[in-house]
Amino acid sequence: MLTLSVPEELTLASSYWVWNGFLDYVIVHGALPRSRRWRRRMLQAPLFKHDTDDVQAVIPFIHTEWIENIAKVIITGRNDDEPL
Repeated sequence: MLTLSVPEELTLASSYWVWNGFLDYVIVHGALPRSRRWRRRMLQAPLFKHDTDDVQAVIPFIHTEWIENIAKVIITGRNDDEPL
């Protein structure tokens, strides 16, 4: 796991919940939605759409000088909520 210090102007934050709805649509219909509503809702402040939402961020690249910490992630077992 990396801990980064990324300049804010290089981040694009969006609603994780809306992104997953968009992704579900694409998987079910095999095509992008015609409406731009998804994009507006995904990126429009406030990003949290309801209590179980979270903010996700993407960056175009990683500079080594942004790396503050590197930690090994140890996976201890399967989550019972995950499909087999």
